[in-house]
Order: sequence, then structure tokens, then C-alpha cells
Amino acid sequence: MSVTPNTKQDCPASPPSPSPGPRKLGSRVKLKLTGDDTPPYTDPPSAPAKLFRDVKLAAKKEVLKSSSSKTGSKRVRVRHCSLLQNRNTILMQYEMCPQEVETAEDDVSDGDEYVGVLEDMDPPKRKGKAGRPVTGILNKISQLCRDVKTKSQRYRCLGSKGGKNCKKNWAYPRNRLRILKHACHCPHLPANLRAEANNLRSDESPGAILEKLETNTQWASTQETDTHEIKRPRIDSSTADNVSNARPPPLDILVGETGRKLLQAQLNLAIINLICAACLPPTLVDYAEWKKLFTIANTRYHPMSSTTLVDDHIPGQAARVHKMTIEYLKTQFDLTVSYDGATTKRPQSVYTVHFTMADGRSFLIEGNEASDESHTGEHIARVLLTAMDLVGRLRFSGISGDSTGNTKAGRRFVCDVVRTIINLPDICHHTSLGCKDIGRLPMFEDVCSLLSCAAYINSM
Repeated sequence: MSVTPNTKQDCPASPPSPSPGPRKLGSRVKLKLTGDDTPPYTDPPSAPAKLFRDVKLAAKKEVLKSSSSKTGSKRVRVRHCSLLQNRNTILMQYEMCPQEVETAEDDVSDGDEYVGVLEDMDPPKRKGKAGRPVTGILNKISQLCRDVKTKSQRYRCLGSKGGKNCKKNWAYPRNRLRILKHACHCPHLPANLRAEANNLRSDESPGAILEKLETNTQWASTQETDTHEIKRPRIDSSTADNVSNARPPPLDILVGETGRKLLQAQLNLAIINLICAACLPPTLVDYAEWKKLFTIANTRYHPMSSTTLVDDHIPGQAARVHKMTIEYLKTQFDLTVSYDGATTKRPQSVYTVHFTMADGRSFLIEGNEASDESHTGEHIARVLLTAMDLVGRLRFSGISGDSTGNTKAGRRFVCDVVRTIINLPDICHHTSLGCKDIGRLPMFEDVCSLLSCAAYINSM
């Protein structure tokens, strides 16, 4: 740690001694932290630097005394310090910022792992019908619990498989969108609960909302243009209010609330497609320049936040696309299932599953994340059979994958269960050793040496 004075004159080496002559009172010397605790120089420290070091050491000792308290150990960060020279005294002013580290009382976000022991508790009974109704599936996939030490309430996932519980938990009160986002892909939950969560998110997705609004607006426009060709149904007074609420008038579509909702849904879906197709960071929508763009274009549109985009719109639209894909593949035959494993930068071990039609079109069906499990042949076969059950096992004619030990065993297990499927080893991996042997022939030595030099130059 080096100390840099912000004064025009050099800081004295020792406190000023009292003298009979007049002195300027209130002169101030500010110190700044510009490094770590190790000084970058070997000169003897001056009086201000030594005093600053002593005060910081004393502050750390005071914090260490509270290490046995309930809040746990703390770190002290000095925000600023200043030396106030007044006659023959030097006073040090400092501010401490205590930060709790790895304690059970910390509010851990959804992206971090909660540290503590949780115990289940009965949910509180609702006193009346007031308030927002609770979605029934939330009680099936989440459980209210509390920390044994701090008694703080949280919610945990009820998924359990093979004697292992899901480690995902959320802060109290529970966030409906985040719980459903996790439930759509939790490998510890049963398939029927995952399908129910996907259907619920699909019905609330931006694409589904836009489809409903467009259906209503098209009905209103056809009623306006075809009044002379189509006879209107007879409506009594009891159903007049319901029809008027369900079908907006044409003027409301142009300048009213229905038109604003239609514009909002159209732009929301367009932004989701842009962010996902171009692999743009979702935080782009939080920029003031992004919001100003729509303020200039159309003030009736209110841009979404990145939190809404990540927790609501993108997972909901993904659930809708997945549902539409499964419904379409249920009408096809001679499908081929392929799979491969990879590790993300997080890191997470993910196995992707694709379904390929007879005309060559492929669909991503599953991205199974199982970092805490052993990727044996039985595990891979279980993932593949679960994905195949979405459309029916008898609709598949082939299975393909690389020829490593576990993937080859998983492919063999699937063929033993589904007798009508053909085992198709991946030709690229299956012939890699043969291509390697061909490249070692004497007639390819010159070409391989030139390619090796080119690869080395490009890597420089």
C-alpha cells in the first residue's frame, strides 16, 4: 500500500512541534490508497503513512474480536482517510465498510449456491380470498422451508431422483417466473410436472399473446368489411357484454388500448427473435440509447427490462417453440435421434439431443445438464429414451452418436429397448483413425508439413 499526498507541499516527516509563531489552522492533507498492503518502495515510512498503517491494523483487530458473533467473520475496507493537522496534533479520520462473508444471513441470489441447512415447514394458511391466486403447480414443485440457524424463510425445489434432492432454492417470497423457468428443465422433477410447467409457460409466452390479439383484430376487421356478406348471429342482452369485451371495435384497434397491446406484443416478439438469433446480450435493452430509439419511433411502446426478458419472455417463448416442435414431430415417421456431450464455460456438463426428419431437417429437443451425475451408458440411454417418449419411440428408425465408451454403450442400451431402431455410429468419429493412418502415408508428407506450417503461422 502506497500513500500519495494531495498537497502542494510535501508532507512532514514527523508531527510539527509547537512554536510561538502564528500557524495556519485547519490545513488538510488527503491520502489515497493506490495499491495493496505491500509498499512499493523501501524508504522508511513517513509519519502520516505509519499512522495510517497503525489505524488500519487497529481496525482489523477490532473486527477480529467479533469473529465469534452470529454474523461471522467480516472484512474491512477503508473508503477514504485524511490527516487533519491542528497545531501540534494529527488526527486520523477513516470510514469502515463491514462486509459479511459466507454467512447464513447473507441474501444469496439465484445464481449462487445457498450456504446453510434448510428444514421444511408448513405453508401459512390464507385468511381469505383476497390477493393474487396461487398457481397450483407452484405447490407441486416448491416447498416452503427455513434456515435452521437464522430462521430465514426460503423456497426449495421438490425435485428428487435416485435419493438425491435438487439443490435449487429461492428467496422468500417466491418468484413465480423463476420457479417455472427452473421447473421446465429440472432433471429431478418427474416428466409430467416438467410438461405441465412447459405448457403453462407456453400459454403465457409473447407468441401466444400475439396470436390471441391478432385473432381478435382479424375478427374485428372481417366484421367491418363483410357486413353485407355475412349475417351476424343473434345476440341477446345476457351475452352482449361478454362479446363486446372479447371482440374489440375497429377504432380501438387503431388508437385504443387494444392497438397498443398489439403493438407491444409484436415488438416484444421481434426483439426476442433479434436477441436470440444474433446472440446479443440481454442487458442491451437496459441502455438509455435503446429506450430512446423506441421513444423516437413510437411513444406507445414501452421497452422491457433485461430481467423481464431473461426470466419471462425468452423462457416462455422457448417453451412455446418446444411445444410446437413436439406437436409437429408427432405427425412424422422415420426420425433419427442424435446426441453429443459438451462442457460450457460456466462450467456445466450438457448433453444435447436432436431429432432429424427424413428430409434432413433437425430440431434441438433437449439440453440435459447433469454435472453432478456420472455420464455412464445407462445415464445417456435414460436421457435419450425420455426425449424419445415425447413423440413416441416407434416413430424413430435410427440412432446416431460418436463411438466413445459411454456413448457407444448408451446407444446399445437404446437399441435393446427399442427393437425397431437401427444403430448408426457417427461416420466422422468412426473413420477418424482411418483418416489419421491415411495422412501418415509417405505420399502425403509434403502436404501435411505445409499445412502444419500454415497452422503454426496463423496461430502466431
